[in-house]
Amino acid sequence: MLFTRAQQDMKDFTLHNIHTVTTIDPASDNDTDLAEIGKAIGNARIVMLGEQDHGDAPSFLAKTRIIKYLHQKMGFDVLVLKAIFGH
Repeated sequence: MLFTRAQQDMKDFTLHNIHTVTTIDPASDNDTDLAEIGKAIGNARIVMLGEQDHGDAPSFLAKTRIIKYLHQKMGFDVLVLKAIFGH
């Protein structure tokens, strides 16, 4: 498969910056695998986490773990959630 230069650059960047997340369990006490997320956030004061599909339990677990890390290790103390009621 042939890639455009932009596609190849994105592929190279992605492969070079892959970091393993060892668990999505929010009860995990070992958060060393999330340190790269912390580095990427740096001194930012606002972090936005995307919205997953409803019913996607693993994504909710992973997001919960990341929120816990942001609060306990990086000092974030305000959480804003989007809620839609009804259809």
